[in-house]
Amino acid sequence: MRSGKAVRAQGLRYGLAQLDALHPSRFEDAVRDLMPRDGCQEAVRVGGGGDLGAE
Repeated sequence: MRSGKAVRAQGLRYGLAQLDALHPSRFEDAVRDLMPRDGCQEAVRVGGGGDLGAE
């Protein structure tokens, strides 16, 4: 049986306009939330000023 979190992640969808309208920190949250759905199980948002979008 799959966890509730896994079921929610499987149904997670964003339209391009929705992603484009997000504040940068919310965009990072959205990407982090989408990654497990697509097979990256260890996604962690580290963010912060000057991180150039990478860890």
